[in-house]
Amino acid sequence: MAPELYARALLDRLSIADVPDVRQIAATLRVPVHERPLERCEGMLVRIKGTAKAAIAIKSSIREDSRKRFTVAHELGHLLLPGHDNCGVCASGVIETWAQDVREKEREANAFAAELLMPSPLLLRLVAGRTPSLGLVESVSDAFKTSLTASGYRFAGLTSYAVALVWSESGRTRWAKRSDEFGGWLRLREQLDSRTVAADLFRGIDVPTGAQVVPADAW
Repeated sequence: MAPELYARALLDRLSIADVPDVRQIAATLRVPVHERPLERCEGMLVRIKGTAKAAIAIKSSIREDSRKRFTVAHELGHLLLPGHDNCGVCASGVIETWAQDVREKEREANAFAAELLMPSPLLLRLVAGRTPSLGLVESVSDAFKTSLTASGYRFAGLTSYAVALVWSESGRTRWAKRSDEFGGWLRLREQLDSRTVAADLFRGIDVPTGAQVVPADAW
């Protein structure tokens, strides 16, 4: 069963119909959440093996509350998803990312967290039929108190438009989330084409706000 279905089942079991409060969910499950000066990891799940008894620790120096909330949801995914018994120490590079070089269990926990924080029925009400734009992704972020990355990932997975979200690091594309309608080919794990706005940003060039037209073959 897909990780998203486990998140939906949890929300249904707890009768949560509004924007979820992930810390309250953890409290309801009797999973305490502590902020600690963690080293070499951003989140940690400590559990009694073979049981649902556990505690979550998140790195106290994380600045964005949206990142803290996603980390808590990610660790709840490790607690509740089958086959995640040996998962528990999560570095920053595996949380809120969907790159293929990240372990499958971490990507599953991210998918669980994204659905838990932004339930499909609520998100569809907000974005159904609306033209894709960064402003729309920002409205998702504001409504669900999630990062632009997670909000864009969810939007790309649910919109009826042909769109793709591409994540880049150090001037190279790392991963992408395509909508079902997006049939184009994307170059991943390659240097960004100099004709893209993304490449301009990495070069420190000021770019206009709003959507910009670039050649399709630049991606």
